[in-house]
Amino acid sequence: MELGASARKLDNSGLEQVITTGIAAVGAGLGAVALASETVQAGMRATRDGLIKLDTSLPAIRASITWLEGLVDDLAQRVHLLEDAIGRAVNEVSPITQALGDISSPSSRRCRPPGSQNKEVLDRIGEIITFRPARNGRHQRPGSDAVP
Repeated sequence: MELGASARKLDNSGLEQVITTGIAAVGAGLGAVALASETVQAGMRATRDGLIKLDTSLPAIRASITWLEGLVDDLAQRVHLLEDAIGRAVNEVSPITQALGDISSPSSRRCRPPGSQNKEVLDRIGEIITFRPARNGRHQRPGSDAVP
């Protein structure tokens, strides 16, 4: 009889309701964890896919950087050629400006116009201004007249 009385007391105490409520609370928490887990997995898949795409594009990025380095080197070489041409033109013009400084001297009558060095300076400036990379990835070397 004691066992039957104890069972009735348990039925009356609402223990079943407490357990049901507890299980429902734990189930809701586990559901939230499952949803969070799915979200994390989706994020990991997206990250993996992004890394795969980046890895796939790295060779093209490297090739583009190499191509750009070639263009910069070519432009630097053209600027160097321009500097050299300017130096030669200044050396040619210097005697002329000295002659012009002394108008009364006989040397001013022998003054000649600037020559080929000035034309070279203008040509080098024109090369830099009109420089465009070729569509095929190759570009004209400085000092060559070949069109890419």
